[in-house]
Amino acid sequence: MNYLLIMTEHVPGDDARLPQRRNLVTEIPGPVSRELVSRRERAVARGVSHVLPVFVTDAGGGVIVDADGNSLIDFGSGIAVVSVGNAAPRVALRVAEQAASSPTPVSW
Repeated sequence: MNYLLIMTEHVPGDDARLPQRRNLVTEIPGPVSRELVSRRERAVARGVSHVLPVFVTDAGGGVIVDADGNSLIDFGSGIAVVSVGNAAPRVALRVAEQAASSPTPVSW
């Protein structure tokens, strides 16, 4: 079996943590996200930008959940999420295994 198939084949329960659907409970951005944007503007230098005026509190598969409880389809996270999903269990497991087997870093 090839590596890509191993990493992306469906495993029952993989996507059960978050429903894979859009569900809006507030306007976008919602009241919590607007308050967080205001706080960010007071605390972070203007040179740092953001594109989406929501704050992600959870993610799974192709869905993100914002601070207001809205479930949004994750179109902005990049090509890796498009192909395997956000925090795909098999990918996370392989990353953890690789990190655990890596040699100790050299002290500078």
